Amino acid sequence: MYCVVATHYPRAIKCSATYFLTLLLCLSLCACGSLSRTGTSIGDMLFGKDDEYLEDVPSRLVVEKSWSVSAVGSFKNDYLPLTLLKDKNYIYVCGPGGKFEAIKLSDGSSTWRHSLNEKLVAGVGGGNGIFLVGNARGEVLAVSDKLEEVLWRRSLGSQVLAISKNYKNTVIVRTEDNQSFAFRASDGKLRWKRKDPPPALTLKGASQPVFYGDMTFLGLDDGRLLVLRIRDGKFHNEMKLGVGTGASDLDRIVDIDGTMVIDDGFFFVSAYQGRTASIDLERNKLVWVAPAPSHVGLGVDNQRVYVTTPDNHVIALDRDNGEQIWVNDLLLDTILTAPISTGPLVAVGSDRGDIYWLSSKSGQVMERTKVGSAAIASLVHLSKNSIVSFDKGGKVSAIRVIAYRSQS
Repeated sequence: MYCVVATHYPRAIKCSATYFLTLLLCLSLCACGSLSRTGTSIGDMLFGKDDEYLEDVPSRLVVEKSWSVSAVGSFKNDYLPLTLLKDKNYIYVCGPGGKFEAIKLSDGSSTWRHSLNEKLVAGVGGGNGIFLVGNARGEVLAVSDKLEEVLWRRSLGSQVLAISKNYKNTVIVRTEDNQSFAFRASDGKLRWKRKDPPPALTLKGASQPVFYGDMTFLGLDDGRLLVLRIRDGKFHNEMKLGVGTGASDLDRIVDIDGTMVIDDGFFFVSAYQGRTASIDLERNKLVWVAPAPSHVGLGVDNQRVYVTTPDNHVIALDRDNGEQIWVNDLLLDTILTAPISTGPLVAVGSDRGDIYWLSSKSGQVMERTKVGSAAIASLVHLSKNSIVSFDKGGKVSAIRVIAYRSQS
């Protein structure tokens, strides 16, 4: 049994029921102390900060919304791992009320829409015509882009936190009790499952499993990165990205919960209160490790790796050696998404409905685009100068950078 301590920053924290009173005592005693090595206090985490929010940004870009649609219901007051899935020419999105929609990337029109009689808490995963969501009863459901019906459903016994993409007819589902299930996407047949012991205290979340060759990569709550064989889940390798060294269980949280990226044969991953690492997958070799923690993940381009830290610094690392290139510390009084690289720019979404565009070379804030009043839940790369955002008001928007403004 788990309970959840809702926090302003950076995520909900889950713990065993027997640990809950001890946690509350720790929070009360440490309200003026430090949550992590980043210097964010427990008081800031619970109640927010009073620093000035960065709204006065010089306009250096011409940005427009190509389209914007209210696709699914609001989930403003819930921590739900609802994210966009980009698959070929469409974006797929679901909402807590059971709405499930396919949106055409070119113009935002609805290609098909399902109304499932389910309370949805996770998704969308899968792809290639079969899409997966998690409901509030601890089940994973598969739906088709052709039939308005559930293809298959499986009871997992715990809330779904992350669903992988469909890779060679395999999808992997992570649950709140630290289990991983691999299913055949076409019919839901269980290929394998495993359960890893959770630490005493962990963030409420899980990273989406990713694939390369015949292997899958799982980021765990204890800071380990596991490499498993896709067909049977057999152990291949592991790496420890985070090592809890603090005096309390709060300080020892080292979850791998954020976006993991595979790009051009290299794997990039970050851990909360841990490190960011680059792995050469062809040579099966660790390239570098950098002291850049994250709980939401990272983005990459052909020169740099961009990381959003737990205290909402945005850091650029050299892709080849992991050395720090720049740090943007102007967005601390907000909660940021993982960065998205768009050519010469890096985009991050905020919990106040803004998208900030940073220079990929310097980290300078180039523009602030107001999408709405709801927090940005996730961003997806669309093209060299375009992204798609999904906010907690249920709105999906395509946003495009048209030009740079001339500076007098």
